[in-house]
Amino acid sequence: FSTQLSVNIYALLDTTMLGMMCSDSVVGYYSNVHKVISTICVLTASLGGVMLPRLVQDISENNYSALEELVQKAKSVIIAMCLPISVGLFLVSGDLVKVLFGFDFMPAIMTMRIFAPFVLISTIGNLYGTQLLMAFDKEKKLLATVVIGAVINLCMNFFLIQKYQHNGAAIASVITEFIVMVAQIVVVKRIIKIAVNYAFIVK
Repeated sequence: FSTQLSVNIYALLDTTMLGMMCSDSVVGYYSNVHKVISTICVLTASLGGVMLPRLVQDISENNYSALEELVQKAKSVIIAMCLPISVGLFLVSGDLVKVLFGFDFMPAIMTMRIFAPFVLISTIGNLYGTQLLMAFDKEKKLLATVVIGAVINLCMNFFLIQKYQHNGAAIASVITEFIVMVAQIVVVKRIIKIAVNYAFIVK
């Protein structure tokens, strides 16, 4: 409950702070892009979500070799899907904004480009955080990473929104998500070693 509450707070923090510090049009630019990114993230996060029962079973049976193999496959699928999505969003953001929102939302093009890596970062973070940490019964560690993320997001929003408005909020969100992802990977690596297939990533 605490983790979900913290996630919801810092997911809504950027829009709330934009509303307090900027005009309604700026909030519109950001919130519309954020909805598109969030919708994609819900779909990509389901790639890791379906693994939780199997992860728990492997852990309960101390079958760590099968666990490592499963996580490695999941990472490969996530990278194979989310990396092209992130690159694609960056490349077609101009046309996408025009088609979805109209020419009045042209300032949101840069916001979508900034947000593009969020899909990959968020989905990998979901695998390590929501799936692996919960499977290993490390919910307190998960909560700690999310709370740290919320605090960082609050501080970064305060400074970046004043200068860059909706783009500042997007920068804060991407950097915060990256920091949270790295923290969750570090915690998981203390429990189990999961190799990184760099050749596959390059390919």
